[in-house]
Amino acid sequence: MGHSDEVVMIGIVVIAVLWAYFGLRKWLHSPLKTNFSSVPINKDIKDSVAVQLMERDGYDVVGGKVRIPFYFLVNNIQLDSRLFVDYVARRSGSYFLVKVARDRTPMDWTASSVRNKLLPYFLLYSDIDGILYVDEKEQEIHQIHFQLEEE
Repeated sequence: MGHSDEVVMIGIVVIAVLWAYFGLRKWLHSPLKTNFSSVPINKDIKDSVAVQLMERDGYDVVGGKVRIPFYFLVNNIQLDSRLFVDYVARRSGSYFLVKVARDRTPMDWTASSVRNKLLPYFLLYSDIDGILYVDEKEQEIHQIHFQLEEE
């Protein structure tokens, strides 16, 4: 083996080691991705302006309206409630819960309002990639991602 062959082999080994190091480092520091099976999918998808807007923007609507019942206790009194997901959408392998804007509960685009209205969905289904807030009147889709900081 000549001197130039040794240099080429050493170069290949160095590149492979660097590639493995940075790939492993990126994998270890990326958030753990779980499967999307925890979100209930309703295959009955009603056509609407929101569906048309999402499809126009490259989203694939994979689920329709889902009612999520739950209850909580206040002073040992059971209070029943529910959350509604309007749609479930997918784009580029990422999954999103979809909320459609309602006139009676307008979104105030402040941190506290977004937190109060949308964070429960993220906490309930933390394996989602984000939440889409679709405003049919304004013809807008807002993509919301929550990042919880560890202290």
